[in-house]
Amino acid sequence: MVDHDGFKRGGTFNCSTCNRLTRKTAYTAGQCCPECDEAAMIENGISDEGLTGLDLAKAEAKIAELNRIAVKKGGIIAGVAA
Repeated sequence: MVDHDGFKRGGTFNCSTCNRLTRKTAYTAGQCCPECDEAAMIENGISDEGLTGLDLAKAEAKIAELNRIAVKKGGIIAGVAA
């Protein structure tokens, strides 16, 4: 049975980025786990704000950290080891 919001009962779904089984919470937006959602927001910020230099390096480091966390929790992201 599917709830009104499209999720199966139990409130879990597979992250559309890393495929990790994720529980639906107030911190999960759309179909991404919290780590992939935050990484996507940072990537959008890089694109929208045209980050360069140190700001770009910090943003890319944060994305790499979030990707490692997602993989450590069971996600699969190409080129990222647990």
